[in-house]
Amino acid sequence: MNYFLKKEKNLEFFLFNNFNPKNLIYGFTTKIWDLKEIIKNFNLRENSIVSLRQIHSDKFHIITNKPKKLLVGDALITQKRELLLTIRTADCLPILFYDNEKEIIGAIHSGWKGTSKRITYKVLKETINLFNLNPSSLIVLLGPCICERCYDVGEDVKKAFENHKEWKNLNFLTYSQKDKKYKLDLRKANLIQICEAGIKDENIFSINLCTKCNPDLFYSHRRDPKNKGRMLAFIGLKNY
Repeated sequence: MNYFLKKEKNLEFFLFNNFNPKNLIYGFTTKIWDLKEIIKNFNLRENSIVSLRQIHSDKFHIITNKPKKLLVGDALITQKRELLLTIRTADCLPILFYDNEKEIIGAIHSGWKGTSKRITYKVLKETINLFNLNPSSLIVLLGPCICERCYDVGEDVKKAFENHKEWKNLNFLTYSQKDKKYKLDLRKANLIQICEAGIKDENIFSINLCTKCNPDLFYSHRRDPKNKGRMLAFIGLKNY
């Protein structure tokens, strides 16, 4: 296991053992978190948090300063220091990425709709092209999400993937005769996109925990659809 759970007062978040750049703040929280505690723990400014109204799209924003209003979309990219990019999830896959050479960071929210639209590939390729990055220098971090065994989806989801011709195959979507449903491996579908963007295997870190299978740690929309709780994935560049 290459990740560990760090516990602070009113704050629990996962980090990776072999990834701890001195100029970077990042983490994937459990159910236990509070924005004020994150700001305090990392010595951030009160107005440093950047959030999204997430809409399960392939829309993303490249920001140079703190937005004056809430942005709509599912991914954020920046070079600006002292901004903390955040994504909220409860079964969807949170993805963070970082380029050490040019100090670029990003955060992606990828549910089945965003995954079918290939948001992860689009965001990574746009970042690589816009900032003229070497793909082999990008580090990509995947947080907890619902696992394949727990993620039953219908024919509509299969058709959504088939409608995007960029998908060469759908080997992350298997049919269960027992359940009469498709099983979607959300993590695998995004890993395929990450590899297609040119990211090296050794630069991909993943927390292979299922949000639905671990009720003590995570919120899960599939397990408890009435609960509006979310976990937070966050990433920022230090200015100290």
